Order: sequence, then structure tokens, then C-alpha cells
Amino acid sequence: MTKTIVERTDEQIIALAEPLLQNLLDGANALNYEKFTHDFSHSMKTVMPHDLFMEQTIGLQHVRGKCVSRKPLGVLRKNKTALVVWSAQYEKTDDDMLIQLKLVFENDKLVISSALII
Repeated sequence: MTKTIVERTDEQIIALAEPLLQNLLDGANALNYEKFTHDFSHSMKTVMPHDLFMEQTIGLQHVRGKCVSRKPLGVLRKNKTALVVWSAQYEKTDDDMLIQLKLVFENDKLVISSALII
């Protein structure tokens, strides 16, 4: 039987989360909505339509630029979800930014059910 996301170690969860985050960041950098939302849950795609993605992403790129590095800070587990948190640095600010991805299995596929960059 396959382990659920919360039964895995922090290192395993982070290893699973990294390519999803990279895809999200690559999509944002390229203003590519399909790539950005590729690993989103159904409900996450509903709350982030194309026009909102463009508006928010262009605005954030203007202020912060692109993500240049990140470091995982840890994993929090609740019910059947894992919240992975990174410290990130962006090219146009010296501030440390926080990236959070909430991960869950949907139809046997690991997806992002929530994403936040602050």
C-alpha cells in the first residue's frame, strides 16, 4: 500500500514538492499559465483563472523580480495534507520571502491545493 503524503518523512515530502514548486515558478517567470497551474488541484485552478494569474504575476515580477534561490524550512502535516515552507530570495528585493505549498493527493496524483508567496 502506498504511503499517504503525511506518512512520508520531511525529506521525502520536500523532494516531492520541489519539482511542483519549480514548475510553478518557471510558469510564473515565463508568464505561462498552463505551466504555472499544471500541478494545481481542480479547486485551485478555479480560484486562479488566467486573467488573475496575469495580473498578479506581472505585478509581483515588477516589484520582486524572479525567484533566484530558495531553502526549505520544513513541513507541517494536518489531516491528509502537507504544508511545505521555503525561505526564498528574489532579484529585486533584499527581503526574505516565504513560499508555502499545501500538497494533497487528488485522484492518485500529488497536487498543489494552496500556494502562497509573501
